[in-house]
Amino acid sequence: MKNRLVLALGIILLLASCSQEETETQGVQTRDVVFTIDQPSTPTGKQIKRGSIPVWVNTIKIKATSNVFTYSTEDNYTFDQTNGASFIGLDNVAIGANTFTASTTTDSPQFFQLTNFTVNSGNFDSKFSTALDNIDNENPYVLYTGSKTETIASTGSSVVALPMLTNNGRILSVFQVTDQLKTLGLQAKITASVTGETTQTAITKFNEIVTFKWSNANAVADKEVTYKIEVSAINAQNTILKTYEVKQKIVASTSISCFYTINSDGITFTKNNVTIALNFQEWKNETCLECKN
Repeated sequence: MKNRLVLALGIILLLASCSQEETETQGVQTRDVVFTIDQPSTPTGKQIKRGSIPVWVNTIKIKATSNVFTYSTEDNYTFDQTNGASFIGLDNVAIGANTFTASTTTDSPQFFQLTNFTVNSGNFDSKFSTALDNIDNENPYVLYTGSKTETIASTGSSVVALPMLTNNGRILSVFQVTDQLKTLGLQAKITASVTGETTQTAITKFNEIVTFKWSNANAVADKEVTYKIEVSAINAQNTILKTYEVKQKIVASTSISCFYTINSDGITFTKNNVTIALNFQEWKNETCLECKN
């Protein structure tokens, strides 16, 4: 069963054909169950060598627990960049009602990071894009889980659909001051605060742009980052001329990109519309929500 490997996306538990024989394990009647993963109806935003499984999925653990007997069966599968699997099998699933569960791991790095990035050439908008590309170079940290109860018949075939969902999200933000503030010799100090994380601080001035990247186990739905933005003269940093505060929430299965332009009147939100579709749960790239108002 484990030799019949391929790839895909959406996890569907497909009962093996009637030609498969029942077996008896620990006095429990069982059948083998074959897991297949749907191919996507739309292309992904990046080249994924392992078929259409989200590239940030490292391993998947699948388990069936009988609701009638004290009995369960499970298996683990690991994906890589070059090899795929057409079948992900689970042997000796008990006849009758079972709770099917699945969970994934990821080898994506974790980030909560506010840093400086210098862009010496290009216009105002292209500097934003260059800075975003600099932080959008790692796979997001995402974990998926799925669970469903289904009854396995002793004969025939049936389909058990097991959706894989995630609570993880990601935030990528870029901050820079306008040419007007640069001419006036002003800077902006950015402070990013999140409960459970170490507060980060960085300064944007001249061609130094501040980037923020949050993608870790703590980046889950409704968690919120607060940006405190303090404008001051470069040579008089202790005298704060203006202070702004912006809050941004994590959205499940979504990567949010925000461009923040800091000027003398406040903050302007610049749109950056990019979306991709994945079925695993769909992972989205979105502009910051403030841009949509």
